[in-house]
Amino acid sequence: MPLITKAVPNLIQGVSQQSDKQRLEGQGREQENAMSSVVEGLRKRPQTEHLAQLLETAISSNSFIHFINRSESEKYVVLHDGTKLRIFRIHSDNEGEIGKECDIKVGVQSYKDGYTIGQVPVNTSDSTRLAVSENTITVTDFANIAVGTTIELSNTKGETITFTSEAVGSSSPSTSLNWRPNTSNDVTADNIFTAINAHADFTVANPASNVVTITSSASSHYLTSTTPSTEVKATTIGDSTFLLNNTKTADMTTDLSAAQSTDALVFVAQGDFGKQYKMDFGEGAGEAATYRYNWVSYDDN
Repeated sequence: MPLITKAVPNLIQGVSQQSDKQRLEGQGREQENAMSSVVEGLRKRPQTEHLAQLLETAISSNSFIHFINRSESEKYVVLHDGTKLRIFRIHSDNEGEIGKECDIKVGVQSYKDGYTIGQVPVNTSDSTRLAVSENTITVTDFANIAVGTTIELSNTKGETITFTSEAVGSSSPSTSLNWRPNTSNDVTADNIFTAINAHADFTVANPASNVVTITSSASSHYLTSTTPSTEVKATTIGDSTFLLNNTKTADMTTDLSAAQSTDALVFVAQGDFGKQYKMDFGEGAGEAATYRYNWVSYDDN
């Protein structure tokens, strides 16, 4: 069989699994450690360089991952493994910054090693407010608890829930958010337990004596998810990244926007010279104000 000679213009068509007869010119059966480029032709695959290690152990297969490309020199990765939300710097002009974990601020508190989902955020500078995922209240002098004494707790949404004391007595408080001192420190602790534990955002251990232990209910947190890879979505717009949990129904607040003004904007898409245009505006009580405008030519000289 004679030797066949044929010119191949380039080798940038990549790899094909088709037979030799069906394969395009410039395609090969294998391509190892090479990259095809229309501009540079077939060239050696560029080397990789290890810059930093983000985690000590592999993340869960159910983890959610989102990349934020703020600029060519500032890039981040967001990780949600079902337990923690973490953000790492993955690109920077300063190599010392690459791989560093970023602080996550919730309320006025910053978390340096990731935000544990369900951890109660501080939403006030008031140092007397309980603002951690677990805390205790110890009743030591029930007889001197004044009417109107409050216990303020922050839920996982950063909202403040207030529980208020009423007069000493054995009767039920007037609302589910109130409680009564009664009989002893231990009984008063039981009454505080009953009020706080009835709220969906908190779990309270039944006190054995005068100590009430309160834990936030992580299940009420918007980002709570057992499979964040499928349940959590993200989108980045400018400097803001929005996280969505498709298993949660968004709650409306009682906040209202400011009342609308009585101003109006009228836009005339097309008008004709010498014509008169009329607009009627209602002013209430069945009355209307009429404004007429003439369309005239304008000379700026």
